[in-house]
Amino acid sequence: MILNDLICPFCDHDVVNYVSTNRVQCEHCEKHWSSGEEVSGEFDWFHQKFK
Repeated sequence: MILNDLICPFCDHDVVNYVSTNRVQCEHCEKHWSSGEEVSGEFDWFHQKFK
């Protein structure tokens, strides 16, 4: 899965903002990620990492 700047990969909310050139932050859960970053699967909240 490749992360984008349209939907939060952590909580699936669509209210996100760029905080720097390639870093995006969700306004709902306040987590950051890099747009275009490739991860293995969905985010696991219990283990705090991507599956």
